[in-house]
Amino acid sequence: GMFAFRTLNALARSSLLLPVRTQHRLSMSTRSSDAIYRVALTGGPCGGKSSSLDAIRSHLSKQSIDVYTVPEVPTILLTGGCKYPGIEGGDKLIEFEKALIELQIQMEDSFFKIAKSTGRTSVIVMDRG
Repeated sequence: GMFAFRTLNALARSSLLLPVRTQHRLSMSTRSSDAIYRVALTGGPCGGKSSSLDAIRSHLSKQSIDVYTVPEVPTILLTGGCKYPGIEGGDKLIEFEKALIELQIQMEDSFFKIAKSTGRTSVIVMDRG
C-alpha cells in the first residue's frame, strides 16, 4: 500500500519516494540509477512548502540525487500580466483554467524529459500551490 507522510519534512527524512508511473514504494537505497520520481507540493501561502522543499533538496543532494523544481503555474501567469477572471468569469474562466492546466502539463513534461536525458536519479518537485 501507499505510505502516508504527515509532513514533507518527514518525507525528506524518510528516504522513500513514489516512482513515476507505479504504485510501489521504493527505498532510495534500492533505486535504479536512472529512476525519476515526482513529488507534488500543495498548500496555501505560509503552508511550509518552501521549507519542505529546502529539506527535500538538502537531503536528496547529499545522496547525489538531482532535484528539479517546477514553478507554480498560476503565479507565473499572474505575474506575467494575466488577469484571473473570477469565479463568475464564464467562458473567460474556462479559457484561463484550460491554459493554466496546459501550461502545467507542458512544464512538468519538459522537466521530466530533461531529467530523463541526464541518466541520473532525479526528483521533480512540482509546486501546485
